[in-house]
Amino acid sequence: MATPTYFQEQQGLSSLLKTPVNIALDPEAVSRIVSLPPFLPIPGALNLRVVTAPNLALNTVYRSGAFFGVSPEAFATFTKEYNITTIFDLRLEEEVSKNPDPVVHGVEIVLIPNASPFLAEKKADDTDLPSPGKRWHLSEFVENGGVDGYLKMYGNVLENTHKDAYRVVFEHLKNNIQGGILFHCTAGKDRTGILSALILELVGTSREEIAHDYALTRVGFEPWRELLTKTFMTQAESTFKEPGMLAFAGVNGINIVRLLEWMDEKWGEKGTGGVEGYLIKDLGLSANDVEKIKLRLKKRGAGGSAVKPEA
Repeated sequence: MATPTYFQEQQGLSSLLKTPVNIALDPEAVSRIVSLPPFLPIPGALNLRVVTAPNLALNTVYRSGAFFGVSPEAFATFTKEYNITTIFDLRLEEEVSKNPDPVVHGVEIVLIPNASPFLAEKKADDTDLPSPGKRWHLSEFVENGGVDGYLKMYGNVLENTHKDAYRVVFEHLKNNIQGGILFHCTAGKDRTGILSALILELVGTSREEIAHDYALTRVGFEPWRELLTKTFMTQAESTFKEPGMLAFAGVNGINIVRLLEWMDEKWGEKGTGGVEGYLIKDLGLSANDVEKIKLRLKKRGAGGSAVKPEA
């Protein structure tokens, strides 16, 4: 059989990324794709890849799902080979207790207490969110391809459930600690996908590229798809027969683009995008902090504003 051309590979990948999560992908195609960058071919890995963009420093940021399929030996070899010195675990305490990351000498694993992104936290003045303790209703994922439901759920992640976790990650980047960072949740889809998008947006990545990074999860979690879709159905207390379930479990790049647009409207100002505004107004970083983070993340020569000396 002839080797597919680059164009054919891209066309094939585009088709795979659009496949609903209740339909299995061609195993050979998946195996070929996850053996190539940005994926990292670590045995048993789930959705593991390096985050790449034209302006992002090489081999600095990594993302993945949980490491329950990776042996401690393979995990240690992987972190050493890619110079990963800090891992941010975005999962809930009960998720971590069931499948903790392997402990590796020289690698700091950072756990930040957080709440489930699949539960809504109602504020006193917020009538748009479901009552406390109630799961997002799948009806919110029926219209508009599920985008409205994702905006509500992801907005809650940013403002409530993972606000502290994201702050810790960006504080780490501000301090310019050497070595690569890796962050992950269970599937590497929502909590991880949002953080990856924030970082990519911060270094001036196009929305199209950010959407592609987000959508690659469709292929990245395919080897574990049956296990993960059962988890999604448990979270939603539903099956794929119920309207909205496919969108809730899916990975559509437009979801992350709409989130960034919403952030621009909520936190953006003239000359400052929504992500920068979120870091400053919601996470409590200074404008100078944000410039330090950009310098840490950007390739040399990629531009950026001057950082003011510390007082």
